Amino acid sequence: TFKRVQIDELNDSQLLSVLGDSYREYPIRLKKLLRTPSNLYFWQRLNQPNCLFISQRDLINQWWLELKNKADKQQIAASDLQSIVATINEHISNGASRVLRSRFPSEKALAFLASEGFLVSDDNQRHFHYVHQSIYDYFISDDMYEQVSFGFSFAECLGDFNAQTPMKRY
Repeated sequence: TFKRVQIDELNDSQLLSVLGDSYREYPIRLKKLLRTPSNLYFWQRLNQPNCLFISQRDLINQWWLELKNKADKQQIAASDLQSIVATINEHISNGASRVLRSRFPSEKALAFLASEGFLVSDDNQRHFHYVHQSIYDYFISDDMYEQVSFGFSFAECLGDFNAQTPMKRY
């Protein structure tokens, strides 16, 4: 079971204590982005956090690209990472909040994503899920964008109104 905890935005002094003096030099837009704790989490996992980011999507996209490159260097196929993402997304779309370890096709890829902080597990490591809901949102919006770029209308991507889930409408 999950426990909901409200975490407010971070202020400048808190961010300064976490990120150091270089925080003072960040553009205003980036400072505002990093006030959200999940964005700060993503930012801190980037190998090259000096890039300009203007949205949470940018942060997650860069992290995902870096993870795929790092996995490739460890002989973990990008297709294995994609299979894990597809498995989690399918389970979430069907109402599950986490996925049983045995449902994943690659133990090595699963361990890699967990060790990188992209996935978290329960105490006995039987179930896994994304570290934050926004990662699921990123992949769902990416899938919808791809469908639209292939010529599908928004209405086709969303499906019949009566069959839509809140996730799709969002």
